Amino acid sequence: MDEKLTVPNAVTKLMDDLYTDLGEVYSYTYHKQLQNRLVDLATQFNCVGEAEYKIIGKSIDVVWKRNDKVILAIEIDRRLNENSFTKFEAIKQIGSKTLWISYSHKKPEKIEQFLKLVNPNNDTYIIHKVLKFKKTDRRYQDTK
Repeated sequence: MDEKLTVPNAVTKLMDDLYTDLGEVYSYTYHKQLQNRLVDLATQFNCVGEAEYKIIGKSIDVVWKRNDKVILAIEIDRRLNENSFTKFEAIKQIGSKTLWISYSHKKPEKIEQFLKLVNPNNDTYIIHKVLKFKKTDRRYQDTK
């Protein structure tokens, strides 16, 4: 029996497939490719994807829109980034759902403590995976 297509299932599969496809890369490359694929994935849910959506003077990594209304905001982080949740609070004011994708190497209890602080109402869906990348001294090392 086929598993029902849900956003969390589709995003998790997309993340796994991308990690397999790319092989050993820098985390920034994974982030950019995941961002691009999430924009494309929106069409499977009758939405239009957009990268770097501006709100409160900052950019949300990806939003999905339906009838020009943002219905899902997605942030992708390698570290525990409070700024993502500041953006989420702003976008929730217009009725959007929120999804935080984390590939942090922090211990589970650190992530749990962080989420209690930034997501006390537990109203942001969380996908967390531990992924390994090439080490770099510089950010954006393998971008072209």
